[in-house]
Amino acid sequence: MGATEWQAHSVRGFLSGSLAKKMGLTIESTKRADGVRIYRVA
Repeated sequence: MGATEWQAHSVRGFLSGSLAKKMGLTIESTKRADGVRIYRVA
């Protein structure tokens, strides 16, 4: 969100729509100890 200045729902939509569905990539979501959620391409 910080790099693109997008809202959280826009980032999640891009990850699930463009990367996961259209490109067939697997996206992993984890939560750090400080409560911040992070996403990565698996």
